[in-house]
Amino acid sequence: MVDIPVRRAARVLVVESHVDTRNLHAEYLQACGFRVETCCHVEDAANLAADADAIVTGLCIDGWMDGFDLIARVRAAKQTARIPIIVVTAHVHTVDQARAAAFGADMVFAKPCPPDKLAAAVRQATQTPK
Repeated sequence: MVDIPVRRAARVLVVESHVDTRNLHAEYLQACGFRVETCCHVEDAANLAADADAIVTGLCIDGWMDGFDLIARVRAAKQTARIPIIVVTAHVHTVDQARAAAFGADMVFAKPCPPDKLAAAVRQATQTPK
């Protein structure tokens, strides 16, 4: 009998202050086979990041810190520095997208981001086959 390695589903942390958007991203990614955890505050996200294989975040997050702060915190910590970060934002100006990339975002998409495009980006970031 041959043991076939079982690949665990990639864990995605979705950080978004708008509940409808957060739920839409989470539900679609779960339907695509990812394990998803959600939160709406940077502090919570920073505490959950170490267990994530990828992070999907907006830039405008409720609280006193925003998505830029989250990216900076994730990149500054040795344990989380290499986790792929995908930004989905209503900030469609080139300067905001460039700023997110400068902070360390791996991919930046404008809202509304089609769910299949987001799932493909997460698959690519986590090297997860379809």
